[in-house]
Amino acid sequence: MYMITPDIIIALCNLVLLPSLFPMILAPLSQKPPLLSSVPIVLALCVIFFTFLYISLTFSAVMSLLSAMAWLILAIQRIKFLKISKINN
Repeated sequence: MYMITPDIIIALCNLVLLPSLFPMILAPLSQKPPLLSSVPIVLALCVIFFTFLYISLTFSAVMSLLSAMAWLILAIQRIKFLKISKINN
């Protein structure tokens, strides 16, 4: 059974929150959140993505996947910064 109203509400909430990650993505590498923050968030958002797919909340699933991808970008940027820092020291 597809639930259009909850799906749209959850997707819109995610859509409102997603742009708040853009300043962090565009910030210098030294200002990225720690891996202990970003990695668990990526994993949790992936679980949420699959859960939304399972209960047929397609729009919410897509928005959760986009959020997970944004957090994954932050994690990769942090790893890149840590490697650069290690090489320079």
